[in-house]
Amino acid sequence: MQVAAPVHPAAAWLEDSEDIGSDKEDRDRKSRFVLKKLKTGQIPFRRDGKPNCPFCGRVFPKDIESLIQHATGVGKGSAHKHKAASKAKHAAFGKFLRDYVKTGLIPLVGPAVGPHVVH
Repeated sequence: MQVAAPVHPAAAWLEDSEDIGSDKEDRDRKSRFVLKKLKTGQIPFRRDGKPNCPFCGRVFPKDIESLIQHATGVGKGSAHKHKAASKAKHAAFGKFLRDYVKTGLIPLVGPAVGPHVVH
């Protein structure tokens, strides 16, 4: 009997969204979709009140710069170790962190309570 691996909280929307093409248009479309989900709180980026990457599960200290560096690094990386979908999601997460969290529109730490709406 095989035991299932622990499921990340955002896994429900991730299951059917991994299959995208590698061209720029597909990645941009995926990034816009992910950014919308991040802005509305449908993809949590805090675990136990601490910021983490919702796509890797890595927990980061309260330093937003290291989290931004991780997200943009994977998002822009040319290495083949990350699939196009992973790059698109990380790129969107980096933009979300720079535009909404770093500017104070959405808090970096704290409980992940309900959706936050940012227009």
